[in-house]
Amino acid sequence: MPILDLHSHFSFKPANSRSFAENVLPDVDHWRERFKRKADFSDLITKLDKNVVKSSQLHGNAATEGGFRVIVNALYPLEKGFTSKLMNKPLSTLTGFSPEVLEDIYTGRRSHFQDLEREYRNLMEGQRFRRFSTKGNSYRVVDSAQEIDTLLAGDPDMICIVNSIEGAHAFGDNLYDRMGRAVRIFDEEARFLRRVGRRDGASWFELYIEGMIANIDRIKSTWEHTPFFITLAHHYYNHLCGHSPSLTPEVQLLLPQTGGAPNATGYDTNYFHLGIRPWCMRVVAHLLKRENSLGNPVRRMLIDAKHMSPQARLDYYAIVDQRKQFFNDAIPIVVSHTAVSGRKEIARTIANDLKLFADEEAPSKYFYNGVINLFDDEIVRVVASDGIMGLMIDERRIMGDAIPPEAGITKKDFDVVSKSNRDLMHQWTMTKQLNAWGERNDADRDLELARITGLMAPLLDGLRPAYLSVILRQLFHILDQVGEQGWDHVALGTDFDGVINPIDIYRQSSDMKTLRTDLITFWDASCTHPDPTIAALYTDHRYGKPAAHWIDKLLWENGMAFLRKYYHDGYLKDGVVG
Repeated sequence: MPILDLHSHFSFKPANSRSFAENVLPDVDHWRERFKRKADFSDLITKLDKNVVKSSQLHGNAATEGGFRVIVNALYPLEKGFTSKLMNKPLSTLTGFSPEVLEDIYTGRRSHFQDLEREYRNLMEGQRFRRFSTKGNSYRVVDSAQEIDTLLAGDPDMICIVNSIEGAHAFGDNLYDRMGRAVRIFDEEARFLRRVGRRDGASWFELYIEGMIANIDRIKSTWEHTPFFITLAHHYYNHLCGHSPSLTPEVQLLLPQTGGAPNATGYDTNYFHLGIRPWCMRVVAHLLKRENSLGNPVRRMLIDAKHMSPQARLDYYAIVDQRKQFFNDAIPIVVSHTAVSGRKEIARTIANDLKLFADEEAPSKYFYNGVINLFDDEIVRVVASDGIMGLMIDERRIMGDAIPPEAGITKKDFDVVSKSNRDLMHQWTMTKQLNAWGERNDADRDLELARITGLMAPLLDGLRPAYLSVILRQLFHILDQVGEQGWDHVALGTDFDGVINPIDIYRQSSDMKTLRTDLITFWDASCTHPDPTIAALYTDHRYGKPAAHWIDKLLWENGMAFLRKYYHDGYLKDGVVG
């Protein structure tokens, strides 16, 4: 059974990194594992963060080995908020970006929209090359599920790419005044809100928003492959809507996502509480439109609710409801890479200053209960809209304060074993890095990798039940909200190479080749667990069918069914569900 990934970053690193072998920027090679050039490598990040794979979580050869055959590729211009003079070199190691790219982003020499178009062009160019593919297969950017079926029938090893975008900041262009100075959009938004500083009836801020709308029109009218959907928000405020906290507290100390209080201009910077801004309603409408500024038919872009603040998500769900009620416009809610929070109602959490309620502590103990994850009533909304949820494998998003008892390991012991394993994983990564730099020959590399792999094997065996139990409990929690129909609305959304901390047993896409078997084996074993409560939990959520039936829906069938309904001209141009 192949794998469909609803959200990952296949083109992110090639577009922003130099080829290791040819020293070319951008790198058209989307196939080989990526390594940092020694001059660009920061030892600081290797000491501070051993959790993130420093080479490639996702590349064509690893995806082929792991069984990935459809990848919804999130085009993503790195947000300026991630860059700083102090942190650019460590960030280069962490992201794989070349230092000069980070410097250009930091100094504003390139706009987010320019980076978006560059990544798209590099992805398109890379289709022509298969010489780096170890299996001799290729990838193709596609426009419909029918095209996927045709391509895979001709070559079962083909990788089909469906484009999406992460973050509507991607539509933003830099603006410059008559003196050639960069316009600070944050300051201009504050002036706009105070209704001062207008020029000939239009402020700089209004021109910025108009530019975003024009760039949406440009994509729909000139790109060969219009992205299927886009997250309206991402890690930093983009002048359109609030976002959810997504970075660790340690990272936020260096690269804060919110000020949490009015700034010097009196403008509210507590972005975690903001909804969709009034002017953003035009942006949303333009994304969902099926015609361009000239009145010609074009594809709409759906909205991906991931990363929006709770209030922004509520605002978006209201838009979906209104379009259904007044225009008979059926819009499926997409949450491309997510997890459950164990929290009950999104509205009451907003009223409670985003704090956890006492009655949510027990239901959320096996999950990460941050507001970036799905609330129970959101799960109901997604299913009611005929939408889809992609389950992440980012440990920071799926692990809670406790481990399910069927895993046979306590959280305390889990943390000890995981730390030992990640120390070894760091050695494994650095062994390959040293080999790429020519500081360790192939024979010594292979011996060292074999030694490390041998030490890791028993640790991974101990961790595996914990991760598998958490993944299945996520799915069971969804089913507890909506019943058996929930099985039709879940998929996989790994977020590989989105600079995530993947769970230890699936550190790279090639590791996912065992995912199907792992889940089925663990599920079957848990149905005969000595604890009758646990055995009943795992048995009841099968609804009388074998575990393989539901896992195949999760990994492939549901994603393809969703594409067959909505990823074609019939729906995206004409509004006809497939």
